[in-house]
Amino acid sequence: WILERSSAAAVFFAAMNSSGVDANNVANQLGSVGSVDPSSVDSDSISKAASDMWRDVAKASQYFTDSVIQSYEDNVPDDLPEPDPKGLFPIGVSAMIMKEENLCHTAHCRLQVANSTGGDYAFAVDRNGFHWKCVNRLQIQGDPGHHENWACIPLACYNEEGNIASGFKFDEDCKRPWLVGNDDGAVVADAPQNAEEYPPIELLKRPLRPDEMTMPSWLGLVVSPSRCRRRSRNHRNAAAFL
Repeated sequence: WILERSSAAAVFFAAMNSSGVDANNVANQLGSVGSVDPSSVDSDSISKAASDMWRDVAKASQYFTDSVIQSYEDNVPDDLPEPDPKGLFPIGVSAMIMKEENLCHTAHCRLQVANSTGGDYAFAVDRNGFHWKCVNRLQIQGDPGHHENWACIPLACYNEEGNIASGFKFDEDCKRPWLVGNDDGAVVADAPQNAEEYPPIELLKRPLRPDEMTMPSWLGLVVSPSRCRRRSRNHRNAAAFL
């Protein structure tokens, strides 16, 4: 048990160094917390130090997660059964927030994401406990954003009266008969109501590129068959991740 924890810590600190974070500096900050006289440190200094430490840990966490996923995709045979990612992360827990470039900034974009079904899409939860639905921007008509980014909307839980219900944050479910919708009140029919179906943002892969998708005129935009299996890791069944 001690060796396993020591190995994990060593790998994580190696990820810090690889991602440009000074792991020794973070360790020194953590080790010196107990030796500091609280009365000798002002609140602004404490807040800044805590913010810097959180940023470094989050950056290393993202790099570590990306490295593990890339290593898995590069080395695991294609005929190996998909692993079940449930249990790899606590339900409703993430260290990241949604990136600005992945947000929908217009009602037109938000409505299309809410109504979109099929194609390239994903669900996620951020560090503030908010649940998200993300759709490939190639599927958003008239969207001026870059296609290498997602189009994402925050989700909320609405009760029978159409009011936002309490809960549905972190590991809380949107309990039936309540419905999941976006901030504008549009129902998101394909959004899971169970919190466990929202992986952390760290596992949100990039959207498919135009050359990885096909667009038959009678079907709309769908995932290319040659990429279905690998890119299924990005879809709602949570096999999208790892």
